[in-house]
Amino acid sequence: MSDATILEDYQGLLQSKKLPQGQKKALLAAIELFAKQGFDGTSTAQIAERAGISQATIFKYFKTKADLLNAVIGPVAHDLFPKIQEDFIQEIKQNSVKSRQELVHFIVFNRFAFIKKNRQVIKIMLQEALTNPDFVSEIREASKKRLAENPRLVASVKSILLEKHPEYEALDLIRLISAPIAAYFVQRFVLLPEKAADEDRDLNLIVDQILDALK
Repeated sequence: MSDATILEDYQGLLQSKKLPQGQKKALLAAIELFAKQGFDGTSTAQIAERAGISQATIFKYFKTKADLLNAVIGPVAHDLFPKIQEDFIQEIKQNSVKSRQELVHFIVFNRFAFIKKNRQVIKIMLQEALTNPDFVSEIREASKKRLAENPRLVASVKSILLEKHPEYEALDLIRLISAPIAAYFVQRFVLLPEKAADEDRDLNLIVDQILDALK
């Protein structure tokens, strides 16, 4: 798993783009504060103060705070998400597990570690996914493209996981595995963030749930 967080990757990506400095500062401050405080809990005044610019500079480039959020999310969907998927594909290749249980265990624990490390930015993405169908479509198309570019890996994973369910497609498998992980993420970090949890126990229960669904 890459040591860099989504926020760090975003910062590096933005620095490489040819944008006015005021616009870059606004975007960098926005994603940092949105990640820490949430979209609704962050004002343009706070963004301006964090960026060291005026609110007038923010509104020079973005008509509304929602436009600023869309400008933050766009590079995540277009530039960073494909990289995230490719990194994960390489990790699966490097961890050449053979059994269904080993593979499901690896995917569940690996992906939860990733979203836990990036949980503040993942919250922004979840909020956008709930309100922006175009964002969801972009993520779905990026997933399809990455799967199409790795047919041998897809075939190998399907042969291990879907031996008894040849009717499932690769995206069906993604939904089957990602849904309980996403639900646990929301429960763990959104609904009940203050509640102590035995994550290893909970993730092993998710593994068992997925394995039962694949029987």
